[in-house]
Amino acid sequence: MARDKIHQKYFVDEKEVPGVTTICGVLAKPALVPWAWNLGKQGIDYRKYTDDKADIGTLAHAMIMAEISGKKLGDDFTADFTKNQIDQAENSLISTLEWLKGHKLEEFRLEHQVISRLGFGGTPDYYGKVDGRWTVLDFKTGKELYEDMVYQVAGYGVAVLEEELPVEQLMLVNVPRTEDENFMVRSLQSWGDYEEIFLSCLQIYQAKKRLKKVKDVVVSLNNINEKEKENGR
Repeated sequence: MARDKIHQKYFVDEKEVPGVTTICGVLAKPALVPWAWNLGKQGIDYRKYTDDKADIGTLAHAMIMAEISGKKLGDDFTADFTKNQIDQAENSLISTLEWLKGHKLEEFRLEHQVISRLGFGGTPDYYGKVDGRWTVLDFKTGKELYEDMVYQVAGYGVAVLEEELPVEQLMLVNVPRTEDENFMVRSLQSWGDYEEIFLSCLQIYQAKKRLKKVKDVVVSLNNINEKEKENGR
């Protein structure tokens, strides 16, 4: 199905490494618990709700990428989505088109996969010039822009710079799906602290992976010892 998102895989020296979004997942998100609770009180299954919003985001993203690249999104792509999802995705596209009218995009790469020797990968929506400035940009659909989104784009910036490509600003563009959501643009010409937070998340992620391997070995040894005891009876 067109709406099924393909899980991106990244490799360094033939070894699979995590993506930027996975790395930022080490950060706590305490607001999610009361949010899910409130949906439950309204009789809404938060899993179905998030799946629906993710589908809208997938379609809106595809529409935006097609518009920027000048390519047509085929009817077969939208066939898997509901009318409501298509309507909301088109709302996001309309907001994006209004924003694009006031900006010049050139020398760009769309969804260009980048890999860092530090051990992670990512796929920013856009890398290229925005009004003459080399920009790493991501489009988001939702109610607002959150701090962890900036950490993600900072991670993209790290990997892009490793390719010896210039980066003059990071940018996030939030395109609303419905009337109760806001169009928002956030651009950063200085992002050292955000990069530091992302790299700290990377260190935490990698340390937790190492600890998991140690725990797995301990569990395996314990199982062997238990079997030896049983055989010795």
